[in-house]
Amino acid sequence: MEHTRKRSVSDYSRHIAAAPEAVFPLLCPVREVEWIEGWRAETLHSVSGVAEPDAVFTTAPLSDVGPEVWVCSRHEPPRRVDYVRVGRHTVIRLQLTLEPAGQGTALTALLVVSALTAEGDAIVSAMGRSPCVALFTPCFRMLDHFLRTGTMLPQAQALAGQA
Repeated sequence: MEHTRKRSVSDYSRHIAAAPEAVFPLLCPVREVEWIEGWRAETLHSVSGVAEPDAVFTTAPLSDVGPEVWVCSRHEPPRRVDYVRVGRHTVIRLQLTLEPAGQGTALTALLVVSALTAEGDAIVSAMGRSPCVALFTPCFRMLDHFLRTGTMLPQAQALAGQA
C-alpha cells in the first residue's frame, strides 16, 4: 500500500524538578494556561473539567498547525497521558510519559505528526527532522520553571533558553 502523505515521528526527554504527581496534572490542555503564555483551550466534553479518558478539548496552539480538537486517548496518572490532536491539515498523536528520576521526573514526549492534506505535507516538511525537540524544549522549560517558582516563564525567555 502506498503512503501519499508525509509523516514525522520524533521524541524529546527532559528532567523536570518535581515529582510525577506534581507534573502530571499540568499536562492537560486546560491546565496549560497556567504555565504557557498565550495558551487557550476550551473543554467540550469532560466530567471533571480537565484531562481524563475520552475528554475532548479545542485549542488554538501557538504553532503552524492551527486550531485543533484534542481527545485524551490514554490517561494513567501519574505515569502517562496520550492525546490525539486533529486539525485541518494534520493529525498528531502526542504521548507523554513520566518516570521518577532522582528528586524529579524524566518527562518524555513522543510526537507523531501525520499530514492530511497537501498543506499538511508542507507543515510536516517545514518541521524539520526533530519537531519534538523544537516544540518541547521551550515548553518543558516553561513547565519546569512553573513547578520550581510558581510563576509563568515568558515564552520569549523559554525560546531563548533562559529559565
